[in-house]
Amino acid sequence: CTEDTRKEILEELMEWAKDDSSRPIYWMNGMAGTGKTTIAYSFCQQLLGEQLLGASFFSSRSEDETADPARIFPTIAYQIARHSPAFSSALLVSLDKEEASGRTPLESQFQKLILNPAKASASALRQRRLTIVCDGFDECKGLKQISEILSLLITHLLELPIKIFISSRPEAEITSEFTSSDHREFVLHNVEDYFVRRDIEIFLHDRFQKIRTKKRIQELWPTKVQLEKLLDLSGLLFIYAATVCLFVGDPDIPNDTTQNALDTILSYDAKDPSSEASYKSLDVLYTGILAAAYEKSGTETTQKMLRVIVAAQTPLSRTAIAELLKLSPRGIELGKALLSLRSVISVPDDSSQPVKIFHASFPDFLFDPTRSGQKHHLAPGKSHRFLAEKCLEMLARLLTKDNICGLKDKNERASQVDIRTHIPETLDYACTNWIFHFLQTKDIGTLEQQAAQFFEERQVLHWIECMSLLGRLDVALKMLRKIEHSATVTMEARRCVSQCFDVIQEHPLEIYYSALIWLPRKSILRERFSGSRVHWEICCGLANRWEPCEHIMRATYWVTSIMFSQDGQQVVSGSHKTIQIWNVETGEKKQKLEGHSDWVRSVAFSSDGQQVVSGSRDKTIQIWNVETGEEKQKLEGHSHWVSSVAFSPDGQQVVSGSDDKTIRIWNVETGEEKQKLEGHSHWVTSVAFSPDGQQVVSGSDDKTIRIWNVETGEEKQRLEGHSDYVTSVAFSPDGQQVVSGSHDKTIRIWNVETGEEKQKLEGHSHRVRSVAFSPDGQQVVSGSGDKTIRIWNVETGKEKQKLEGHSDWVSSVAFSPDGQQVVSGSRDKTIRIWNVETGDEKQNLEGHSDYVTSVAFSLDGQKVVSGSHDKTIWIWNVETEEEKQKLEGHSHWVSSVAFSPDGQQVVSGSHDQTIRIWNVETGEEKQKLEGHSHWQVVSGSGDKTIQIWNVETGEEKQKLRGHSEWVTSVAFSPDGQQVVSGSDDKTIQIWNVETGEGKQKLEGHSHYVTSVAFSPDGQQVVSGSNDKTIRIWNVKTGEEKQKLEGHSDYVTSVAFSPDGQQVVSGSHDKTIQIWNVETGEEKQKL
Repeated sequence: CTEDTRKEILEELMEWAKDDSSRPIYWMNGMAGTGKTTIAYSFCQQLLGEQLLGASFFSSRSEDETADPARIFPTIAYQIARHSPAFSSALLVSLDKEEASGRTPLESQFQKLILNPAKASASALRQRRLTIVCDGFDECKGLKQISEILSLLITHLLELPIKIFISSRPEAEITSEFTSSDHREFVLHNVEDYFVRRDIEIFLHDRFQKIRTKKRIQELWPTKVQLEKLLDLSGLLFIYAATVCLFVGDPDIPNDTTQNALDTILSYDAKDPSSEASYKSLDVLYTGILAAAYEKSGTETTQKMLRVIVAAQTPLSRTAIAELLKLSPRGIELGKALLSLRSVISVPDDSSQPVKIFHASFPDFLFDPTRSGQKHHLAPGKSHRFLAEKCLEMLARLLTKDNICGLKDKNERASQVDIRTHIPETLDYACTNWIFHFLQTKDIGTLEQQAAQFFEERQVLHWIECMSLLGRLDVALKMLRKIEHSATVTMEARRCVSQCFDVIQEHPLEIYYSALIWLPRKSILRERFSGSRVHWEICCGLANRWEPCEHIMRATYWVTSIMFSQDGQQVVSGSHKTIQIWNVETGEKKQKLEGHSDWVRSVAFSSDGQQVVSGSRDKTIQIWNVETGEEKQKLEGHSHWVSSVAFSPDGQQVVSGSDDKTIRIWNVETGEEKQKLEGHSHWVTSVAFSPDGQQVVSGSDDKTIRIWNVETGEEKQRLEGHSDYVTSVAFSPDGQQVVSGSHDKTIRIWNVETGEEKQKLEGHSHRVRSVAFSPDGQQVVSGSGDKTIRIWNVETGKEKQKLEGHSDWVSSVAFSPDGQQVVSGSRDKTIRIWNVETGDEKQNLEGHSDYVTSVAFSLDGQKVVSGSHDKTIWIWNVETEEEKQKLEGHSHWVSSVAFSPDGQQVVSGSHDQTIRIWNVETGEEKQKLEGHSHWQVVSGSGDKTIQIWNVETGEEKQKLRGHSEWVTSVAFSPDGQQVVSGSDDKTIQIWNVETGEGKQKLEGHSHYVTSVAFSPDGQQVVSGSNDKTIRIWNVKTGEEKQKLEGHSDYVTSVAFSPDGQQVVSGSHDKTIQIWNVETGEEKQKL
């Protein structure tokens, strides 16, 4: 403060600091421009002079570091440690178990860095009577975190042997924390006008004296009238007086016109009577400063420069601003624009140093149209769009080649190069922030095309390389996820980085090599960019399209339980005695929590993501600090295994279910058992809180679901309908429905109020082990012992997606908070993250315009032939999914197709009563066989006979009779000695080719048999039927070995794979499914 100003306030503050009996926290608040920061700084100076300053933290929204709430506690701890050896020693002990504490959550920081060492050194600190000064909390990014910081300080006031002074604007998040606290408060803008006017007058006299001396002005100036007007206009705002002095004292204003500059300012009057009275004079001042700047350097240049300065995420240097605007850093145009605004922005002489705004009231003025008016208003959305455009232009100019830093080869690490030599400040900023500005843009317009062009060019790979070099590859992933809905290629870019994250992070040039090699064959990025550097080809194991599984995280043992954190950034999993926390974007393991002595059966995050609760077969529930891995509470009371746990929505309670048949509700803070809910007659398998925290739902091996009142412990509803154990329950987001999964293989949805069953979801072929609602309540996900995850439409009850990949039971499933991902845990020891939008489509051969009636593999498995109601036969390349041939000639439906053993010919049967043989390579028809007296399929017909033909001559060799209805499908055994036939009489028959004798009659289908085929070794037959099933039979005994279920309509065609281990089926439901012959499991749906 200027000498002799703010005397009374500073005296009061020093008196408070020295009084041991005064309240330990002092909050000085006031509106913008009232001089809070200056007072706080002067207070620090006086405390320092008397060795009473413990630490200080001054926040500014224009300073990235000081605007970060996560830096407050580490900074304060460091400074106190410098003043107090006792605190320093205690801090080292506290940090012994935790490194990099500056990155921990706020509560952990406070405990480790402030509270624990302060309590340990309390005696020494009380003797020092230290005060901590914090200013500008309202300017921090994340007022929610500031609210938490204040809550921690206020809660532990009596435990801290230190006083705390805080100055800020009275923002709602800050005011609410002080509402019920025991603190001393001073409202700066309520100071009597006399004292404020007196102090501003002293300040103006002091500043104008310095201006007169510097400008060599001899006369008494400003005049008394001018000074009075300045005082009137300043009101309570010191910032007004300070800005006027900066404007008038600008060294670029010639000495002989300095007095005119003051006249100009005083000549402006309020243009907008709707402005708040308290800011009216300040708005007029800013209007005058901008008008003068426009006159000196032009409106367009000045506004462009201001858009960059006020919208930038971090302050940019003059050089960076010039590069973004395509101006010379030392040029006249930019220089004029900057210097004309030196009363509101700081312009360092060094062009590499950041240009900063003096006071937050200036961007507030520019962003508020009611204060700045049409001429000066800079709409935030338009400013962000402008900056996004400039960033994209910068990327286009500078990201023009691979290997921007000139690494020797792709194996060189990012840490081995001087990045700043090759990546200037502007490129750094553009790479890191262009997507942020893009997302802040309201009216995207042509910006969307500009962004699309970025992803179509090789620039996207250069950008990923650059982000890796900058050590911000994780930031790139988060940015890409936020915009991946805009185009497929953005999703591909994210998944490309995600699946090779570790490699690219260490070796940036791998984005051009291994990252591209492992892209799916049909990937847009692969098609565009893989040719220039990648000269290797993956022979097998490469997917054609992006599969829904994005990450596979491998655990040491079975995974029993999983859950997303509320922000979707982490996943927690439970396993043998351990809990593990994983990074969703990168798949990295972040934390391993150990302490249980037996299997962990259930885990859950608290709503703030800072705690995890776990339930175990060791009969205990434990609550953990996510960041430090420390056990915070151990809850004991159950007499048997704990099977399920969950936090209440407010994080203050935990519910647990146990094999002791009880549900218990616990207080998280004290560990006290609050309720014991009894009523189930068997093990409690699953529990969950309702969204309002007033109810708990439980599922049990007694086959019931029960809903309980948390406050009274009363059972409100009993839901009955499952015919086997209930394994999993969950509330819908609105609390009006409950979903349950059971060993009876069904999922059921219930009305909470009435207890009525609303939906019964069927499709799993094994026990349902886990269920969960999507965040919007419109979908349910289920995991089963059939190794699949299924997503269901709640309204219709229909299965929407089937996710496959686990090789053992799926034990736990959950949606991400945005509903775009599903996480699953399995007995196969993996946790998988699935992209719900991608779906489960692995191959989709599109081309037929009507039902697919028949499909078959070639013997080498490289090709598929399909026949259709559209009268055509298509031949496909399995690996690339490309259509190789389209065979036309039939005049009616094609009913059945097959390859010759050498794969060079295809035979087709049609309802036009012909069999045709085609050359696979040329597509030419080689033979047309006719002879059936009714419609036929290959060599079976509606005349109930099977005929065997000589392909070369077209002669009939054998006619087999025995079916009582149409023969719909026939096939030779691999050795040519037998024929199998299927018929509308619901039977399959096996014939001796030489004698024509029937050898076996296979019965079991409940509807027409539509398709039959031999296995490659001739020992099995597969059949498909209109009863929607596929069956596998033993040729020798006639025994049914497998019944495959999954199609929702008639099965029209079946065939074995060349190795006999898989069966392919086609159906009227327009899908092709591939099955494991041994297990009967569905492996793929095409």
